[in-house]
Amino acid sequence: GEVLEFRMRWKIFSHVGDTRIETVEDDVDGKRRLKIDITTKSRGLLDAIYPVVNDSESILDPATGVPLSISVEGKSGSRPEKTLTVFDYDKHKVVHTDYVRPEKSGTGDLPAEPAYDLMVAMLKSREWHLKPGEHRQVLTVFDEDLYYIELTAIEREEVKTDVGTFNTVMIEATQNGEQRGYFKKGGSFRYWISEGPHPQVVKMVFHTNAGTLTGILHSEVPGKD
Repeated sequence: GEVLEFRMRWKIFSHVGDTRIETVEDDVDGKRRLKIDITTKSRGLLDAIYPVVNDSESILDPATGVPLSISVEGKSGSRPEKTLTVFDYDKHKVVHTDYVRPEKSGTGDLPAEPAYDLMVAMLKSREWHLKPGEHRQVLTVFDEDLYYIELTAIEREEVKTDVGTFNTVMIEATQNGEQRGYFKKGGSFRYWISEGPHPQVVKMVFHTNAGTLTGILHSEVPGKD
């Protein structure tokens, strides 16, 4: 039932797109599942010069929290994308299908620990209540790659949003060794989590070759505890 909406800004432009994160618990063939939908859509000038439409869906087991599948569809500029990654726990395999670039499809061994989409890893890190100086590793998925990132709590900071002002801890995501996935092209990622009994992501900053993209929480519908 949780819904988070972020307004994205880029350089001097205050509203170049929107990101919506929605969590739904439903029933498929008698099995409960947790579905996290993340939708990003550019608007205005950015949409005219570099349109971005991205829909990702992570399916998790609501009892254990382990991922069952991750699907991504959309485009960045003129580059289309459509992939499906399935975690087969019976066969201990990860099956990745790239419908646009089939040469990137393949099957590998299931990792020893859960592997999450980067944004889902961000949401999950709320459970850890990291304090400045603390850090934790998490396995993430980007296209056909599986790699560890380290989430480090850097400092406390007050953040103003459209839904209020929050005392937060800023988290930095980094990758050690060979840079892969999102980080391969020089990308970096920071986000701010509110402190208190119900921590929430209130700000995100993505550094890319095209500039810095910032997301500020615009509206939220809290989920059930």
